[in-house]
Amino acid sequence: MDKPLTRILGAGLARAGGGAVAAERAAEDAGRREVRRLTGGLRPLVVVAMIAPLLGLLGTVWGMILAFTRIAQEDGLGRPELLAGGISQALITTAAGLAVAIPTQALYYYFRARIDRFARLVEDTQLDLGATLEQEARA
Repeated sequence: MDKPLTRILGAGLARAGGGAVAAERAAEDAGRREVRRLTGGLRPLVVVAMIAPLLGLLGTVWGMILAFTRIAQEDGLGRPELLAGGISQALITTAAGLAVAIPTQALYYYFRARIDRFARLVEDTQLDLGATLEQEARA
């Protein structure tokens, strides 16, 4: 089975003949590689969570520009209906940006917490492996 934890333990066990320190170092190195690989998969979520509110803000500014341009072109001072379309567009784009960013950010933190739990499991497993290898070496 080719899973991150088995790759980490496999790296440690492959170096077990070199002693507990060599096995522990190999497992730690493999663990760092696996955590980097897992966190690398979160980059698209970070990008979407960062860009979505900015796109919403861009839409807000664009909607306000359109609203005030229309007022200026049609001499619409005192006619709020001319502002309504641009302001509506501004609010819709802001809401859309937030509607994308909020769940994306929540997913990022969910997966980040899972990776952190995995890293703690790896550390605990490495400690257990090291202790077992030391006991085997003494026997």
